Order: sequence, then structure tokens, then C-alpha cells
Amino acid sequence: MNIGKGLFIAGTDTGVGKTVVTASIAAALRNRGVDVGVMKPFQTGAVLSEDGWAGPDVDLLRSAAGLTDATDLICPVMLEHPLAPSVAARLVGKRVSIDDILPAYNELARRHEFVIVESAGGLAVPINDESTMRDLAVRLNLPMVIVARPALGTISHTHLTAQYALAAGISIVGVIISDYPANPGLAEMTNAEEIEKLTKLPILGLIKHDQTVNTEAGELGNILEDIENNDLVDNLLKALQK
Repeated sequence: MNIGKGLFIAGTDTGVGKTVVTASIAAALRNRGVDVGVMKPFQTGAVLSEDGWAGPDVDLLRSAAGLTDATDLICPVMLEHPLAPSVAARLVGKRVSIDDILPAYNELARRHEFVIVESAGGLAVPINDESTMRDLAVRLNLPMVIVARPALGTISHTHLTAQYALAAGISIVGVIISDYPANPGLAEMTNAEEIEKLTKLPILGLIKHDQTVNTEAGELGNILEDIENNDLVDNLLKALQK
């Protein structure tokens, strides 16, 4: 199966569901026999324990992919304050950069045939005064999936994210709508089609809202079953093979 070397998961905003999407795709590819590595380059809102810095997102990603990779490979930059990396670093007298990420990414790429990298927040989130998440995506040179909300406002957010990425020459394979409600309103029922029309990007699938997901406990709930049933992963694989 030739699906390239990896994937960059970007969101239209913070809290849009990127980590759950990343973990679910990693688990689904693993089930298909793909050797998947996962990476969350920046974790803000990290917690310091006697074992060092930790974040539940890292544990969820590692568990979903069935990995033993060290935390500092999966997440080389952990910062305490739940803010943009540039701000969180500045508040503790640090400066972070894309160069802090590349050695860990290169090692993951050496170990695994496919690496999924999750952005922190939206593409315009600053890493430092010169670089954003978009710049990281460009440096890694991976095709991108955009994770979007289902509700009112998502059309503009998704269109802007797509245009911002395309302007930098990033290849986008499609859009995933996350946290889709059990009882969608008119906006949710019409947004996906409108996003496809405006962005000219395929909607790879919808991920339903699932109350059994527990990122703190590293549990994906029924999400994996959901994406397998709605052809999301097959759609993604077809898009990556084009």
C-alpha cells in the first residue's frame, strides 16, 4: 500500500477535535497493517510530574497507534500554559522553533513507514515571532487534512484555512467534519456540501459526537468503529494514493 510518508492534521481552530481524529486515523491504519508513528510537536497546558512533563493527548496518540516511542519523540515541546506556543514559551522565558521539532520528526520518520503530525490549534497559530503552524507544515512537506467543526461558522473557518494552506503550496487531501451531532440542525446538514463547493476539496467523512471518548484516560470510545463504518479511512487512503 503506497500512501506516502505521512500526513499533517490541521484544524480550523483550537478544540476542534484534531487529537481524536489523529488518534482514530492512526488506529485504523494500524489495523490495516501500516506501521504508523504519531507526533504532536507542541503540547501546551502540559502537566509537570515527578516523571517529567506529560499530556493526555500524547498518551492517547501513543495508545491508539500501539507505540512505545518516548514522550519526547512524540511531543518534543511541552509547555505549561494552555496558550499559543509562542506565548506559552515567552511566559517562562523560552523561545521555541521549528528546529526544535525536526530531529524528533526525522527519528519518527526513520522508525515508521508513515507519520501523522497533529498541528497545535489553527494554521496561523504562532510558534514564535517568525513562524506559524503553516510554516511547520511547509517544512515537513506532508499532505494535509483539515479538521472542521460541523456548526454555524465552519464554512468561513474552513475556507480560510484551506486558502491559507494553498497559498503556501501545501497539498490538501480533504476535510473531516468532527463532533457531528446526533440531531443536526439545518446548518450542520448543509455545511459539508457548501464547504466542498467553496474549497473544491472532498469531505472525507463525518465523525459523530461520542460521549464515550475520554482523552484524559486515553480512550477513543466508539470513534474507531464509527469511522470504519462511514468509509472515512478508505476515502482518505484513496485521496493519498492519487
